[in-house]
Amino acid sequence: MSAAKWKVTDDGLECGSYHIGAERLNEMRDGKYEWPMHLCIKSGFDAHDFFGAFETALERHGHAVNEDALLGAWDWCLKRIKQSDEYAAIAREMFPEKFRGISGMWQVSEMRAVAEEQRKRRDGE
Repeated sequence: MSAAKWKVTDDGLECGSYHIGAERLNEMRDGKYEWPMHLCIKSGFDAHDFFGAFETALERHGHAVNEDALLGAWDWCLKRIKQSDEYAAIAREMFPEKFRGISGMWQVSEMRAVAEEQRKRRDGE
């Protein structure tokens, strides 16, 4: 998803082989647009590229743009991206060998340790 750019098409929105049908663009979850939240947790997701194309696709395919839902999804995505970046930084700190190709297999206990450290830092412990 990272190399290709999002394009508005006659059928909806696409990026490489990923396609969102026009009829599904306005799906919501918790008062926010579903698609940005679904995609932003995927590797290589370019939020800036997607959101611009997404808003254009909504308009082009006759969906009224709900600004609150769009901003809510943007905020949600930024929080998840920040959490993911923080997690990766802590993981690199705690288990540098995992990023040198020495031992790429992660144990559940290691992932749990990184998540616990992230929680401690967030809570100021």
